[in-house]
Amino acid sequence: PVCDTNELYLKEAIESVLCQSYPNFELCISDDASSSSYIKEILKKFVENDSRVKVIFRQTRGNISKATTSALNLAYGEYVGFLDHDDILHKDALFQVVKTLNRNREIKLIFSDEDKLNEKGERVSPYFKPDWNLNLFLSQNYLCHFVVINKNTLDKFGQFRSICDGAQDWDNLLHIIPNIQENEIFHIPLILYHWRIHKNSTALAVGTKKNVIAASTRALNDFCKNNSLDAKVILVQNCYFNLS
Repeated sequence: PVCDTNELYLKEAIESVLCQSYPNFELCISDDASSSSYIKEILKKFVENDSRVKVIFRQTRGNISKATTSALNLAYGEYVGFLDHDDILHKDALFQVVKTLNRNREIKLIFSDEDKLNEKGERVSPYFKPDWNLNLFLSQNYLCHFVVINKNTLDKFGQFRSICDGAQDWDNLLHIIPNIQENEIFHIPLILYHWRIHKNSTALAVGTKKNVIAASTRALNDFCKNNSLDAKVILVQNCYFNLS
């Protein structure tokens, strides 16, 4: 999903996919009725130069969940990976995913470690994640980036709900996790995703986008209700990064 992205960030995000060491992919982009004229020009140029790039231009603003769904409607691959419009994939991200799947085709969901890119372009705050941990996942979306999901599994169980915009990825995973087995979830212990820090990104702080906490609470409350869990969702902290 793309919407009025910084020109440099958008180009770097797309190029990080096109420069992957594993070449057999399709890059599906949904422009969510961007008001910036350069967005359409950039996307059309990439489409003209690389047949793997597929773009849909939405006529009305639908926000993140609807834009993500529009991009997914373009996808024909067996697996889907998610990339924000201003972040960067490590050049071997798709290679490591395919390497993992070649060893075990029963895997339905893959996640990797990640770090952040500060405004100087420096890699900071690496997150070396544990393997699958349900208790941790029900406290935070620690899978976050980079996540790859089997397309059939995503189509059958996944949900991107506008009511959970701001926490749509966690909400989607909360619908999928109860329907797959623990041994179908795999952690690649490598940093394959660089999450960009800027003033409008939740990489800076959860509270940067005011709807995130409310959307997260709704997603988790709905998970508890749907799975008959007698639990109460409580916000315990907000984390902010010092960029000085």
